Amino acid sequence: MRKHSGVLAAFREHFVKTGLFPVEDSNAYGEAYELSNTSDFEMLGSIEREQAVAVINSAKQFVTRRGAYLKEKGDL
Repeated sequence: MRKHSGVLAAFREHFVKTGLFPVEDSNAYGEAYELSNTSDFEMLGSIEREQAVAVINSAKQFVTRRGAYLKEKGDL
């Protein structure tokens, strides 16, 4: 896949819809993706500190859950 949107769609299809990961992870990924596009690529504005902190906290949870999953599967 060449685009982040494709990765997000695949993540939702293979991991969220199957129940392996919670919907919150999909939402966290989607929000980070949208904020990144808006602030970095489209230059439509800046991200408020509160938004950045929330996205970082969600990302930390996302990574923690992925690490636990990979450890459980013996891949980490």
